[in-house]
Amino acid sequence: MEPFLKIVAEDLYRKYGAQGNGLADITVVFPNRRARLFFDDFLSACSDKPVWSPQYTTIEELFQSQSDLMPADRIEMVTLLHSIYQQELHTDESLDSFWSWGELMLADFDDVDRNLAPADQLFSLLREQRELTDTSFLTEEQREALEQFFGEMKNAQPTKLREHYQAVWSMLGTVYQKFNKLLSDKGIGYNGMIQRRVISNLDTERLSAGKYAFVGFNSLDGAEKELFRAIQKAGKALFYWDYDPAYTESSLLHE
Repeated sequence: MEPFLKIVAEDLYRKYGAQGNGLADITVVFPNRRARLFFDDFLSACSDKPVWSPQYTTIEELFQSQSDLMPADRIEMVTLLHSIYQQELHTDESLDSFWSWGELMLADFDDVDRNLAPADQLFSLLREQRELTDTSFLTEEQREALEQFFGEMKNAQPTKLREHYQAVWSMLGTVYQKFNKLLSDKGIGYNGMIQRRVISNLDTERLSAGKYAFVGFNSLDGAEKELFRAIQKAGKALFYWDYDPAYTESSLLHE
């Protein structure tokens, strides 16, 4: 069975290799950087003569090229998040103690934005849900983890623990909004934030390549889907999905 990237390289060369500037007007977009080296080898094997190579980029780099924000340093982001967290929760919790929770919070914010979820509604619903939740359902291990995070003694009373538990969930929406504004004012952002911002202001006329070949993508988040649709609508998209025909052609769609 031929490698997927070899099939893609041969197809692109067959369709565009002999035209004008060859593949110079094509930008190949990969999920990550690793595929480029293999793809280059397969492409060079398509001809015994020099050929114009395409441009290469990753999906994150493509989003960043259309954004007015620069990727933020992770340490700086967690530190900024910690300062907002302290203000909103009125706590003097140390940065060391906050760090793991800060990284988790940052990952959640990233997921919200990558999937273009309505943040205000989402965090409001989560707050309401947690207000109705009794922590008595937690396992001993979960209780110990929460107690350690909140700096409580091991014999903390369930009522006190519940108050802290609910306080964190109640302020997530505010932290998210203030954190995004702070990063925006600094001209930086995390990947999900950058993606959401690009989609909300996307102008396909600013895309420099004649065609974008999206290669090897599988599970897509909401921002990626919207980007793909917009570029496809502009007539600039090529898609090479690494799917087994048994799944795409089968009537057994549940598989």
